[in-house]
Amino acid sequence: NVLLKPQSSAVVELDDGNFESVVLDAKKHVLVQFYAPWCGHCKRLAPAYEKVAKAFRKEGSVVIARYDADLFKPYAERYNVQGYPTIKFFGVETKGGTPYEGGRDLESFVTFLNGKAHTFRTADGTLLPAAGRVALLGASVGQFMAEKSYAALDQCAFMADSLTDEHKEDGKYYLYVMYKALEFGLEWIPKERDRLQRMLRGTIGGQKAVEIESRRNVLNDFLARAALNNFQPFTP
Repeated sequence: NVLLKPQSSAVVELDDGNFESVVLDAKKHVLVQFYAPWCGHCKRLAPAYEKVAKAFRKEGSVVIARYDADLFKPYAERYNVQGYPTIKFFGVETKGGTPYEGGRDLESFVTFLNGKAHTFRTADGTLLPAAGRVALLGASVGQFMAEKSYAALDQCAFMADSLTDEHKEDGKYYLYVMYKALEFGLEWIPKERDRLQRMLRGTIGGQKAVEIESRRNVLNDFLARAALNNFQPFTP
């Protein structure tokens, strides 16, 4: 069950031996291109498809793959592939192979995957600034940066209790930042942001990188709120 792919490519190469372990993984959103090496349309799609794979390579829950349907027949037949390239999406909860009918350019693929996998990737692989941020807590952050008080933290905690499960962990990190800022001073926020940024320049990948990038975005939200409140304790 080893993922097979050329060293130079971010696209996972599927065959009859690893198709099910990769595509039907209940924890993965998988985009599969059924292709033939001789297909001209497939060759023209290849550069954009590679860029999609590189954009999502740090996203632990998303896999960009392809299956040589000319060499390996069984899964092309199972999923009723009639021509090349045929692209199908196998979501965490939908493993029937939903046809992808969007544009064949990088931006269209990224928009589609963000919508289906609830991710926040840009075309160059970075995270959108919204990743990790919780709009409901924005006002509480502004109040905290203006007052620097436990009362403001308590208000944020009250709001965080009403978050959906999807945002619970993000809400906890907002509270963590406030506790740290009250303990070590507001200067802790840019220092922590810079520390996380240095970590991202290393070899960290997968879901850990997503977590770190999301936390960096939250810290940037705090810094932006400080500016909105005309409070500038931070050095650039």
